[in-house]
Amino acid sequence: MSRKKLAVPWILFGITAIACIVLVIFIAVQDKEAGKQASIQNAEEDSSPNFQDYSDYGGLDKGYYMRTDGGDSFFMGENSGGFTMLVTEDESMFSELMNGDVVMVAVDEVMNTAFPGTIGAYKCILIERGTGDRGFLSKGQEELEELAEYGYTFEENWRK
Repeated sequence: MSRKKLAVPWILFGITAIACIVLVIFIAVQDKEAGKQASIQNAEEDSSPNFQDYSDYGGLDKGYYMRTDGGDSFFMGENSGGFTMLVTEDESMFSELMNGDVVMVAVDEVMNTAFPGTIGAYKCILIERGTGDRGFLSKGQEELEELAEYGYTFEENWRK
């Protein structure tokens, strides 16, 4: 047998092996990109403002957002009735809100009942922009006066 005839199967074997290696690398890269896309998609779903999965949160309440002149976030909820200080790791959650905005807030189950009461907030969405009208504050007038005694005032951060 000639050397040329022996070389042909080895060349074909080499080409086949290289093609298989390239195919395996291509599949591995595609799987890795698919995993990244799934995690990005999940992150987008988690940050969406629709609160479809309440089970992760202790409570969900609709009410008015209030920011003190010192920058603390408060909430006057329909269920909670009074002013509650919102505590969160993500302060940017409230950055676009103004006093009197109607919001929906996902919070912890347990509230610290010291004055003022504080509760952990995890998600917050704007339902309706406030108009600058302070009429809703009449429900909590006594509490507002008590908060003012402790240095919490709400004169700034109103829409005009």
